[in-house]
Amino acid sequence: MSQNVKVKTKSNFLYKTMMAYRLIFGYYYKFSESPILSTLNLDMVMWIVEVVIMSIVMCVSPILTEMALNDLDEIKAILSFQLLNNKDKNLQAVVCDAIDYIDACAAKYTLWNDFPMDVNLILGFISLCSSYIIALLQFEY
Repeated sequence: MSQNVKVKTKSNFLYKTMMAYRLIFGYYYKFSESPILSTLNLDMVMWIVEVVIMSIVMCVSPILTEMALNDLDEIKAILSFQLLNNKDKNLQAVVCDAIDYIDACAAKYTLWNDFPMDVNLILGFISLCSSYIIALLQFEY
């Protein structure tokens, strides 16, 4: 029951984010020719909003994958505890099979069969971008 609530909460967050994105762009196109707002640089503001939203969309998949892997690790910890505490041979065999199945069929997604899609992918991308920004700023000043 609580797992179902977590999934609905995550999907509601994505839905609300996309609706906010559409709402922002709807108001942008509606009021972009208003003389009151012409003093603001709306194109720059909308570019920043779009970059932030696209970076959030890019980060959602690895974050959800990491959350799924953490849930599988919790399940494996519970099964390992059951394996150590139970003396029934049949139950131990079933628990061993379940642990082997989780290891074999875990949701481990990769990009180009080389880069694992987890939180380290996001941190590596942020590190790469910040390194290039620092290098560009050093050339500028």
